[in-house]
Amino acid sequence: MLQRHSKKPPPPIVPPPPLTGTQKESYHANWWAAGTRVVLWTWLLLKFFCAKYFDLLRHRGSIERNAERLRLMLQRMGPTAVKIGQQLSVRVDLLPAAYCDELEKLLDAAPPFPTAEAIAIIEKETERPLAAHFRTFNPVPIGSASLACVFKAELLNGQPVAIKVRRPDVAARLAADLKALTLLAALLGFLGRGEIRPIVAELVTMLVDELNFKLEAQHLLYFRKAIKNQKKVAVPKVYYHLCTCRLLVVEFVAGISMIEILRRAGSDDLAQLAQLEAEGCDRRKLARRLARFLYWELFDGVFFHADPHPGNLIVRPDSRISLIDFGSCGSLPRRLREALLDFNLAVSRRDLDEATRCLQTMHEPLPSLDYQAYVTEMRHMVQKTFLEVTNQKANWRERTVSVAFTESIAISRKYRIPMNINLLRYFRMVFLSDTILYRLYPQFNHQREVIAWYGERKELLNLAAIKRGELFQVDLAKLGETRTEIEQFAKRIKNRFEEIDTDFRATISKPSFAVKVLLGFIGQSVSLGVCFVLFRAVWVALHHQPLPYPSLMDHFRWLTSNPIYILIVLLMAARGLFKIYGRVREIDEDE
Repeated sequence: MLQRHSKKPPPPIVPPPPLTGTQKESYHANWWAAGTRVVLWTWLLLKFFCAKYFDLLRHRGSIERNAERLRLMLQRMGPTAVKIGQQLSVRVDLLPAAYCDELEKLLDAAPPFPTAEAIAIIEKETERPLAAHFRTFNPVPIGSASLACVFKAELLNGQPVAIKVRRPDVAARLAADLKALTLLAALLGFLGRGEIRPIVAELVTMLVDELNFKLEAQHLLYFRKAIKNQKKVAVPKVYYHLCTCRLLVVEFVAGISMIEILRRAGSDDLAQLAQLEAEGCDRRKLARRLARFLYWELFDGVFFHADPHPGNLIVRPDSRISLIDFGSCGSLPRRLREALLDFNLAVSRRDLDEATRCLQTMHEPLPSLDYQAYVTEMRHMVQKTFLEVTNQKANWRERTVSVAFTESIAISRKYRIPMNINLLRYFRMVFLSDTILYRLYPQFNHQREVIAWYGERKELLNLAAIKRGELFQVDLAKLGETRTEIEQFAKRIKNRFEEIDTDFRATISKPSFAVKVLLGFIGQSVSLGVCFVLFRAVWVALHHQPLPYPSLMDHFRWLTSNPIYILIVLLMAARGLFKIYGRVREIDEDE
């Protein structure tokens, strides 16, 4: 009898388990750690303000001296405070320019952590031994910062890569600092400084994003795919299957750092300049390539590299500019991108009214303010900036477009206009890129380059439309311009309506506002006292024998000797004083 032999079914394909670092991370700090950092932050801030006012008493105070003192204080607090200081250097809408310039000097450098710990993190994140993915691994880090260390290695196929490993304890320390700042912001909000809370919330979001290396890998994937048709700019390849929240593996980029190029370009040594030319570093071409890439990512791209300082730009041997470190990226809505493009074109075409309107659009929605005075001051600033930008004999620092953005931020601070965090990232990116462009090639003409790029862009868009069969492309463009004009007209009408003051604080005089706050404080204190007395009466009735109830004066004496009640009343009084002080500083319409 023949026995039928059936083939055994193949074993089911089991997908490999996901990497541990691909799961979403959450950062928490216990109350003890956060409380310790609150005490430390409070002590250092008190020390800073006491030293500031002591200098004023001795007639030695200056904004530069105070800014330097703040920078040194943050450096002493450790790597996470340095990172916070670097993020605050972007907030030119909150801090004076001298503070921002000083905070930019904070060096994001820290001693490297042990290589054995780095290898352990790599193996834990990839769930494989180090040799399973890398043929060689250099134990000496090539970079060490407050958040991570960078090592050089080779994949099994011999491809050199850079491995960015997050520090093992940085997340806990940063979480404690951020929780402490959140608690301090809540306390300041209770005292009447509510505008601090959204600022701290934005700071928390930015720092948490920088901790997530998976997000940086996604930024790299986007930029690499988006610029595949650009031959003059490159983005390193990212090995996404090896990337986690704590680990980033990218192509190692070899070439000349922009720091070295700017150092040689700024020297008067003809030999060094000739060496740059021999190495294929044509400064004029490099400046134009970098400018064209910046125009593309700002006006046509979805994201933009928010930290293009010279250390993040490398010129490859084939003269391509490679951007690295995409941990800080921003994104602007279409309305802002169109306003920025229109502003650059208006300055190039010498249309000051359009340039003023574009700057105003960037800061919308506007709060309740003196709209006519705001527009007049903004236009005066645009006129002054236009004279500086178009003066080819002026110093290159005076000819940068970022001058207009700096002045507009100062006006926004004066009128207390809140700023979009991504718009601030854009302004900082413009500050950095303009500095690089003009240091690289002092004869660089921003207005001429914008006009040339915009003309080439229109030709490319028309060709693409013809290929898609859009025969009425010109009419569509006119309809698009008409739509933009209608939107601008609607915004002007909205701003006219916003001239009507809807803020109750602005409709009454300062003495009346002080009386209103005082009466509110008295009412709140009485209400709180009644609650305390009722609670005491209930407590006596529930826990003691029936006794004759005390008189009203007894209740009053007990209330005024209660430390908890006194503390709450003092906090409410401080909050009222902050409100009155803020109203006194405001500018009335009749002043």
